Amino acid sequence: MKHIFLLAVAGVLAIACDRRPSVNFEGGDPADAKFEMAPLLRPAQISSKTVERKLIKNGTIEFSTASVSEMRNEVDKVVKEFNAYVSSDNQQKLDGKIQYEQVIRIPAGRFDAFVKVIEGLGKQIEFRDLATQDVTEEYIDIEARLKTKKELEVRYLQLLSKANNVKEMLAVEEQIANVRSEIESMQGKINYLSDQVSFSTLTVRYYQLISPQLGFGSRLLASVGTGWSGLLAFLIGLVSVWPFILILLASLWLISRWSKKVNLRLRKSQEAV
Repeated sequence: MKHIFLLAVAGVLAIACDRRPSVNFEGGDPADAKFEMAPLLRPAQISSKTVERKLIKNGTIEFSTASVSEMRNEVDKVVKEFNAYVSSDNQQKLDGKIQYEQVIRIPAGRFDAFVKVIEGLGKQIEFRDLATQDVTEEYIDIEARLKTKKELEVRYLQLLSKANNVKEMLAVEEQIANVRSEIESMQGKINYLSDQVSFSTLTVRYYQLISPQLGFGSRLLASVGTGWSGLLAFLIGLVSVWPFILILLASLWLISRWSKKVNLRLRKSQEAV
């Protein structure tokens, strides 16, 4: 605190030695102090000009493939060809399929051509969603307000140089901090919109169907089910051929009786001799 106080006193003394007319801050906002400077421009006062449209393009494409590894190589080749880059890349192994998802950033002017090439890699596109968002008005509005805030910051800095005491200095510095915070927020929004406009975003999702890998327990249960199904099929088969089984049993019974009669006659003939 001692250092701050000394600096504040030194500042006050320096200002006191200045022979420029003092500025009265009391009774209102420091920004209301009067001295000669150019008036601030408001967004509504900025002359309208023919500006380039600010368009944000993005989309999602999904399709199946015979080999996700080979398809990934093909997609990477297209990415390099169009001077694009992959912002995220992930793989998932789901039930019955392996899926790749790549989020690709493409130079805005080449987005449509890039989409056509990617669609040509898939035999059948299962999902396609492309959208264009016009942010021209939002961009111009933020840009104009940012310009105004920067001019306001300059004005506060000029007021700070004319402060007569520590209280006035602190009041102006508080306003400068608030304006600086708003400027940084607007600049961040401008940077984000510029990035989205310059590079379009396409999410490419492709998958490969695979046979499910079953564990011992799952295979045991599957075998039990298969055995039960086989038993039912066997019983149904027996029911469907019952007439043939009945004829076969009757034939076996008749053959058995005939065989017994033949054996009985042979014994009698042997006894008679």
